[in-house]
Amino acid sequence: MVFFLFPETREGNKASRGWKGGYLKQKKYVFFTVSILLSLILSIQVYAVGDGNLDGGGGSMGQGTSQNSWSPGNEGVRVTVIRAESHDPVTRPIDLTNKHPNITYSFGKVSKMSYTKGSALMIDTNPYEYVNPAQPLPRIISSKSLGQANIEQIKSYFTDEQVVRSIAGLTGMDFDTLVGGEYRLLLEPISFLKFQGTLIAVTATEAALYDEMLSGGLRTVLPTVAFQNLPLSMFLETPDLGYPAWGGPTSGVRSNSEIKSSLGLGVVRFHEAPPEEPEISTYDYEYRTNTEVITAVEVSGGQSDPDDPVSVTFSVGGKGYRVDHVYYPSGDSQLAWIRWTTPKEPQTMMMTVRVHGGGRTEKGTLNIKIVDLDENNNITSGGTMIRFFVNRPDLRYVGKIHEHLVRKGRSGLHLTDATKQLAFLHTGYQEQEKRDKSKFERNLNIILEILKQEPENCDYLGYLGDTYSSDGKNEEARDAYKKAVAAMPEKLGVYDQRSSYTYTNLLRVSQCLNAPEAEVEAIYKEAVEKLPKEPDFDCVMGDWYWRKGQYEKAVQMYELAIAKLETYGTVNRGIITTSMLIQMYECLGEGCRRLGDYQKAVRYCVIVLNTDHKDMNALLTLINCFTESNVSAEEVVQFLGKIYDYSDIKDKVILLRVAMAMGRKDLERMFRGILLPQEREEFDAAMETAQSGAPLS
Repeated sequence: MVFFLFPETREGNKASRGWKGGYLKQKKYVFFTVSILLSLILSIQVYAVGDGNLDGGGGSMGQGTSQNSWSPGNEGVRVTVIRAESHDPVTRPIDLTNKHPNITYSFGKVSKMSYTKGSALMIDTNPYEYVNPAQPLPRIISSKSLGQANIEQIKSYFTDEQVVRSIAGLTGMDFDTLVGGEYRLLLEPISFLKFQGTLIAVTATEAALYDEMLSGGLRTVLPTVAFQNLPLSMFLETPDLGYPAWGGPTSGVRSNSEIKSSLGLGVVRFHEAPPEEPEISTYDYEYRTNTEVITAVEVSGGQSDPDDPVSVTFSVGGKGYRVDHVYYPSGDSQLAWIRWTTPKEPQTMMMTVRVHGGGRTEKGTLNIKIVDLDENNNITSGGTMIRFFVNRPDLRYVGKIHEHLVRKGRSGLHLTDATKQLAFLHTGYQEQEKRDKSKFERNLNIILEILKQEPENCDYLGYLGDTYSSDGKNEEARDAYKKAVAAMPEKLGVYDQRSSYTYTNLLRVSQCLNAPEAEVEAIYKEAVEKLPKEPDFDCVMGDWYWRKGQYEKAVQMYELAIAKLETYGTVNRGIITTSMLIQMYECLGEGCRRLGDYQKAVRYCVIVLNTDHKDMNALLTLINCFTESNVSAEEVVQFLGKIYDYSDIKDKVILLRVAMAMGRKDLERMFRGILLPQEREEFDAAMETAQSGAPLS
């Protein structure tokens, strides 16, 4: 069933409003500030201004535990304005809720669309920002105690003219622009969950991503609310914004892949606007992720001096930057610029530029593209490979594909590790190239042609497996890898990276295909016998055991991988292990805690925090270790003082927030005690602002 709310005047309404060609024609406009508008919503009659493309389901839930639970009604909705044509978010998402949640951590204000486009999940311990609308939200997530959510009420609410007007005000968009047809409202249900004794805020997509980060740790303790009722509270009736309509079950626990691709979202569409928009002169910029950059605009018009000053305001990524004292003589111009740091994830951003005073600028709106090193991909692995060599006649690349360097007529190559002196960033294939079927077919045909002549070539059988695997053909990949293993010589060289890849990838696809544990372990045993110095085998097995909840085996494998890496180095080995070091140490810390080995758990957490003291997973594990082993607050504060700088307000606030979130009143008192009086006042003021739902500066 597809539901459409066509905008029209409701019967019995005396106000003169109507629709023509998708435009709302109003005889009279009354402008309010956002605060006044929100306070008056309840008393204003409503009109539908969009089409609600959403449906919902759910099911019964368990009761949870004292450490992991959900209270029915602890919910909200994230709203993001999306450009319909490009599917790009154009505003910072806002979270609406009827509650006043005391959230320990969330994942920032990131939309499902941004995650779909490649944004990484990042834990955010800053005060949680939300808005309590004057017109309360209807029930969003179904529960046994409160009953089934009414999807018609949800549709009616988010297509209500006054609600849409308030959303426009909160996101900084002009209402008429918002409903003109070029934009959609992306809706995402939010649940405030107690996880490991801590209240967190998650959308369905974030729950799925967080569960993957924790190797199934969230799904294990909160299966029904996070993976059934939350994602099934909203889904599309018809495809929109690149997301499919959901045609699957409307109850039952859903997989992470189902949630990420199809669940936990609704869309409000507006009618297309027939008139052509006025041409706007814009300049596009492309910047690298997580980089300090300068953006400048040229300001002109009239004369700017201390008596008639001109200032410029830049707005980007939810932050405002004001540049004052932009002076220039009549007929001339001046550059106004800001220095800012780009986001850590690739995305498309919009920067608005507003000139105050007698000046103007042609750059009123800047479309900014934030790219990674290869425009799309993060660095996913590391290691030592042959890149520099003397130009000698006996050194040659061989192979029609996946060429590699050999020394003809001589024994093996003499390798020198120059990692400390020189490093390359290799981006590999870009996403577009990966999606190019012609490139896949080309590689496949070349490899198959070679194998016709050399059917027992174990290297190219491995390449064949890689090619099938990259195209999602895991069954074919496993068969190719098994043939490659069978064709390998009895003894392999210690630097045989190709054979290492084959065994590693055979382990991965076998795990993916849910092969019996005995079969996977047999492959691992054979791989270790052939290449005993390769840490990637242990790393892959550790990750597999962790996902299965076999923490003792996981810890054993992770420790073995790290030991091999430290002993034998990274020359032509350890590609996966080096890319997962931080995650491995996080898992080692949490795994040892679960096994009761607090001493080792603390050591592993310290390794992580000395690398990144904002790593919340490691910090929470560390404090849990201290709590469970009855370490006094004084000792905890003294210990953490070796990692954190107690003269840095940011470090002190991180620790204070974590102590508050974990309910450690003794730690909270001590961390408050190391705040300076002014810092304490500012912190309390920020917390009050967060509790009120007002946006934090």
